[in-house]
Amino acid sequence: MVAKIYPGLTQELRRENFLLPAGSSYLYKCAGAEERALVDATWLETQASRGVNIVELSAETKESASFRHQSGGQNVELSLFNLAEVQEYLKPLPQPIYIDITGAAFGTWAVLVRAALTSQLDLKVLYVEPKDYMRADSPVGSLKYNLSERTDGISPLPGFARLARARRSGGDILVPLLGFEGDRLARIFEEVQPSDSSTYPVVGLPGFRPEYPFHTIESNIRYLDEQRSMSKMRFARANCPFSLYALLSELASYFPDRLIQIAVLGTKPHALGAALFVMSRPHQAALLYDHPIRSQGRTSGSGRLCIYDIEKFQSFKPLLMGTA
Repeated sequence: MVAKIYPGLTQELRRENFLLPAGSSYLYKCAGAEERALVDATWLETQASRGVNIVELSAETKESASFRHQSGGQNVELSLFNLAEVQEYLKPLPQPIYIDITGAAFGTWAVLVRAALTSQLDLKVLYVEPKDYMRADSPVGSLKYNLSERTDGISPLPGFARLARARRSGGDILVPLLGFEGDRLARIFEEVQPSDSSTYPVVGLPGFRPEYPFHTIESNIRYLDEQRSMSKMRFARANCPFSLYALLSELASYFPDRLIQIAVLGTKPHALGAALFVMSRPHQAALLYDHPIRSQGRTSGSGRLCIYDIEKFQSFKPLLMGTA
């Protein structure tokens, strides 16, 4: 099964060729550990000269995030577990609001996306693909990439804790969104202990590069074979959250009375698609996330800039309405 593509919802170009709409807002984190997350100062100055409201995510933890406005310089710290507080912060910002998830942590940007959708704001999401991933100096078995130093273990994301507590024992469907780190998949299997017939792994196909889907399968095949889930493998474009959303919707239609547990182990666009899906089906789906501590320099170079029109997606696929 290859999930369908939603036309007109994604733009792909180079960041240097992209101009934000005059009078819009741009939220980003400049993460020095990855070249693709370094936002060029000249590019920012060009946007600001056109009246774009520039907001930097200056600090983040698993519980809070701090934002600094370029125009006024004021710092605002928000609790990521207080959705209403995040909503109140976002509502006055000029729209459309562009949230750049390239350098930010999943737990931070997922709350921002949820708050924006709950407030029915005009939301776009930006993501810059890497040119390549850092390979391990001494590959061991299927571990050929050095992307995470460790993980902090599975725990609920801010804004999704209530959903995660809805997990039921037995009969659940596990959907691991695969990346290059098979050891993380092994720990998910150990934690969840799914039955052989209830695991539907997802590979990003097409990948950011043609060889990446093969690397993904190679990195995880040992554990997939042990779980006897290779025959249930599914595919969704690695850089398309809407493709993954469609795939998850199809799986949910097959299992309307079972909880869909989505293990986020792969690309950020897939993580975005999973978050959107869980927001739309809080009683049928939950996120599993192991909070990896990313390796320094885990990627090199910058690839395509992807712009996801979440507001347009909302127009025919409502996700959240009103205040949560």
